[in-house]
Amino acid sequence: MSKAAANYQPKTYTYKQLAKATQNFSRENLLGIGGFGSVYKGILSDPSLTVAVEKISANSKQGESEYMAEICTIGRLRHKNIVQLQGWCHDVDNLLLVYEYMPNGSLDGYIGKRFLDWEARYKILIGLASAMHYLHEECHNPVVHRDIKPNNVLLHIEYNAHLGDFGLARLLENDSWVTTLPAGTRGYLSPEISFTGKATPESDVYSFGMVVLELVSGRRSKGIIGFVDNLLDYVWELYGRNELTKAIDPSLEGNFEEEQVKRTLLVGLACLHPYALYRPKTRKIDIWV
Repeated sequence: MSKAAANYQPKTYTYKQLAKATQNFSRENLLGIGGFGSVYKGILSDPSLTVAVEKISANSKQGESEYMAEICTIGRLRHKNIVQLQGWCHDVDNLLLVYEYMPNGSLDGYIGKRFLDWEARYKILIGLASAMHYLHEECHNPVVHRDIKPNNVLLHIEYNAHLGDFGLARLLENDSWVTTLPAGTRGYLSPEISFTGKATPESDVYSFGMVVLELVSGRRSKGIIGFVDNLLDYVWELYGRNELTKAIDPSLEGNFEEEQVKRTLLVGLACLHPYALYRPKTRKIDIWV
């Protein structure tokens, strides 16, 4: 970490500053709508800086708690593959978060929608694995993200991946499991969360595994028609028949190193093991991928 990054602290903005930066939160500047608010592109002055401004819905009580969780968690994280919180605004009933702007949007906008070559896909997975390794094992107080999915993987220039949206994230205390209500996104939740209600590094690893399968195959985790009912079953079936290469996105047209792609799929399947204790640690994923 550079000295500049170590000394960096998010700042407080006024509502007036952020309204001006986003042209009064105009529709033209709308980047997307999440579960707890809307995100706008903004341009701050003095100095000039392009940012993403998340405006928390005034009617969302859960959004308010996630606003605080985001500040308490992401506000202290410093890693090249984690979205940096630039600041916030708490002005009467207005809750806003300010992030660095990601010009290539989220990974969700690419899988099955826009083409990415294998080099870009592999680079994204390496970046995401590095972010997870930092959260689980390298930062001062380990963090469980709890909502790793393509929507929360944001892409900077040259498709450098940045993990964002830490509203559901929780600190690990004394290396113990974090007791929570089940939270996250269906399709990316590990099996044990449904009956334990506890998020762990292993549950993050499971979510990462699903992102691996989606990105390599170019398919989403649900909706494969005429074979099996979800992507995980589909890839496991191919693996059992020694036909794993059939899971690779055909739009790549063979422009990849086959052994590297197969190894990546195997890492994804290992991360998706139904028993948490058999999933690899993020430090091993960081080496394998």
